[in-house]
This record gives sequence, C-alpha cells and structure tokens, in this order.
Amino acid sequence: MSKGQLQVGVASVNITPALGLEISGFSFGSSRGILDELYAKVLLLENENETIVIITTDLIGFDFEYVDRIRNGIKNAIGVKKDHILLSASHTHSGPATYFLRKWGDIDEDYMNSLENKLVDATVWASQDLTQAEIGFGKGSVDNISNNRVERWKYQEDRSIDPEVGVIKIVNEKGIMRAILMNFSCHPTSLHSYGNLISADYPGFARRTIEKAKGDLCVAFTQGAGGDITPDPFEYLYHGTPENLKFFKRNGTILGCETLKIAEKIETTSEVDLWAKTQNVKLPLGKLPDKEFLEKTRQEGIDSLKRAASLKDEFLPPTSGRVAIMKNLQRYKTIKNAEARIEWAELALKELELGETKKYISMEIQAIGINDLVLVCIPAEVFHEIGLTIKKKSNFQYTHIVSIANGMVGYIPTKNAYEIEYPYETKMRRVYGVYPFSTDVEKVTIESALQLINST
Repeated sequence: MSKGQLQVGVASVNITPALGLEISGFSFGSSRGILDELYAKVLLLENENETIVIITTDLIGFDFEYVDRIRNGIKNAIGVKKDHILLSASHTHSGPATYFLRKWGDIDEDYMNSLENKLVDATVWASQDLTQAEIGFGKGSVDNISNNRVERWKYQEDRSIDPEVGVIKIVNEKGIMRAILMNFSCHPTSLHSYGNLISADYPGFARRTIEKAKGDLCVAFTQGAGGDITPDPFEYLYHGTPENLKFFKRNGTILGCETLKIAEKIETTSEVDLWAKTQNVKLPLGKLPDKEFLEKTRQEGIDSLKRAASLKDEFLPPTSGRVAIMKNLQRYKTIKNAEARIEWAELALKELELGETKKYISMEIQAIGINDLVLVCIPAEVFHEIGLTIKKKSNFQYTHIVSIANGMVGYIPTKNAYEIEYPYETKMRRVYGVYPFSTDVEKVTIESALQLINST
C-alpha cells in the first residue's frame, strides 16, 4: 500500500417508503405517517490505487443476498471491487422491514427494488462528483444518552457502556467541511414505533442538528457495537409516548453537538492509504432445546392464537398515555408473535429429528483502512464489550466498529450474557433463525476481527 492524493465524491438520496409498509423491529404493524424522512448517504473515497464506497442508510438492516445485489450493481456500474463496498444500516426501529425478522414485518419487494436502484444510482452520482479533498479523524465522548439494558435487567444499574463518538471529517481544497461520518453505539429506539410514524430516530436528529449548523454538507451515521445498548432514559424505553419524542430530540441534539465539536478540531491531510479486505468467519452454533420444551413452546403459540380472537386492534395516539397505547394492535401483535413462536418451534423440532446437523453459520467481517483509522464492519447486533475489546487490541489509533454492516446474522452476545441468563438477546435466534449461538461466539468474533485488522 502507498499513499495517494485523496478524491471524494458524496451523494444523498431520500429512501422514505410509502405509507402502509410494515415497520420492522417488533410486531408494530403498518406505518401511519412520517415523523422525519429516511436517507441513504454515499461517501466514495479514491486515490491512485484504490476506491472505497461507504453507504449508510436509515434502515434496520439487510439480508446477505440483498447486499450482494447492491455490490454487484455498483461493481457493474462503476467497477469498484465488491469487497471495497460497505452497506450499513443505522438499525432504526421506525423504518420499513428490509430484512428477515420472523413475523416482525413483511418485506415489500417493490420498495426493495426501488431502494436498490436508488443506492446504485447514488453511488454513480458520487463517482461523478469526485474532487480533491482532505480527511481526518477524531473522537470524543457522550455518556448521558445511552444505557446498558442487560445490566439494568440484572443489576438495576449501568456498569458499562461505550460512550465513544468516532468522527471522520472530509474537507474540500479550500478547507470547507464537505462530509462528516459519525459512529456511536446505541440502538435507535428512542421512539420505537412512536405512533407508528416513520423516523430515522436519534441518528437522524443528530444529522439534522449538524446540517442546521453547517449548511450544505453530507452527514452520515454508522451504528457501533450497540447490541445491548439502548437510549436513555431507560424508564421510558419502548413507551411510544410524547416524552419519547422529547428524548429523541434531546439525544440527537447531544450527539450532533458532540460530533460537530470533535469535527471542528480535527486536522486533515490529502495523502491517504486506502485499503479494504474481508474474511469469512464461521460462527459456532449451540444446541437446540429438548423436544419437550419445543412442543410446549409450540402449544403456547397455539393457545395464544386462540386467545387472539377475543382481542381488538384499536390504535390510539401517543398522547393517550402508556397504559392505553400498550394495547394498540393487541390482536395483531398477539397473532404475529404466536405465529413466530409456532414456526420457530416446528423448525427446531425438524432439526432435532435430523440430528442437529448444523454446527455453524457464516458471516463476512470487512475491514476498511484509511491511514490510521480502520472500520471493522460486522453483520450483527454486536454487544458493546466485544466492540470495546476490539478497539483496545487494535493496532490502529482510531477503530470504529460498524455493526449492522453488509448483512445480518442476529445478536452476537458476550459469554457473560449467557451466564447471567439474560432472556432477550441470547434467545433472539428464534426471530433471526433457528439455532442459538454457542457461548464461544464472542471469542470467535473478537479473534477473527483482530486477525483481519492487525495482519495488515
């Protein structure tokens, strides 16, 4: 690798879906309005030797097959190598279903086809917008807009989060800021189906905070290792009330202001090393529950379906209060979650009959290097301790964990989460797949990521 003069192209495209598409992240049902619009941002970085494409989206995530479609489209359009293309998602829970979550939102193929065209076209626009630029990196800290839901569940307090705000700044030849890419570890669930309105959640508000202050520039967001991290305050998590709207704005404002403060201090250079590489990783699977447990789970789902007949599907506005809106779409939610339970149990029972033949699933880890910064791109909801360990042992001065990147395998929990029997993320393979992960999945992920980035 050798340094070369940096050129950068940027593009932005509105990817807000039509009303009526189902919202993903839980059994929310159809969207009923737009709180704020969703965007995809493209940063195309190039020197004499390499071209890197970074695409960020205000969406929940993507299946591997869809990522391959986008990469193929971009490769065919402008010739960029597929492993040099990053497609990431913020993981907002107030957007359309764009990947498989069992019974948690049907994917609309018309939207996905339109999105594909928009992402490829936006990348072409960025490639036609190349101008000489300078780039630099910085980091700061925000420790008052997120909390650890695993530790809140177990210990009633936060013992660890990742407060780091990572920032990439790009300026033009005159030193005028052209783009900012911020990285932060926290689920975008400040709203969590607030009135079933479409929203980019707090990352979108952070972006708009910066745009209002700086004017015409490209502001993008990548999700860090926030698998077990949710927005503050914990007491209002998932309420969907007007208070959630207030905290969504507060959290976005704080993150946006910290990002801009960091960016203003960053020094930049026009000479850059650019590189990217990927590694296929086999994630070990654990054992399925026994037949008795699975049959009981299936029967519980069947019983829930019977009860659903007596429930209603009323929909009250957020101002109705938490108790009232918790009953919104009660019949719909009961049916969808019961169907998910039945489907998973039946698939698992079939696997038991076959002798539990699956021992692992594969995922791609991608590394993108820009001088003394590396992006570690993992297609999962990664627990923050995993991200902190990778950062600590990285040979790079700046290490951004980019989760929900280039696909999705589900949650990658820590071994400790299994040991304390945290009931959510460790069991979410029921929504993402069939088999649970082995408790060794943390170790495999960390070792694979470090091997990839530190062997450069």
